[in-house]
Amino acid sequence: MYNLSDYELEESLDDRLSFRRFVGLGINDSTPDSTFSVFRRKLEEEGLLEKVFEAITQQLEGKGQIIKKGTIADANLIDSVARKPDQNHDGTA
Repeated sequence: MYNLSDYELEESLDDRLSFRRFVGLGINDSTPDSTFSVFRRKLEEEGLLEKVFEAITQQLEGKGQIIKKGTIADANLIDSVARKPDQNHDGTA
């Protein structure tokens, strides 16, 4: 759904509470490895992947949720320094 590799999905499950909550993992539950790729491959082989996503989408829409495609962005905070508009980068006017 988020264009994550299996490895990135496992990393996200270890890192993000929202991902863990979505898949039903508790804080102290271990993150399964390789289960995702095996399950995804079986769904693809049986032609069921799209049907699963359609069913999930219908359930969410039935509950009034709006489905949109998006991108996850990692926001890093950085310190910034304000300077007077009439100063150059070297501090001269």
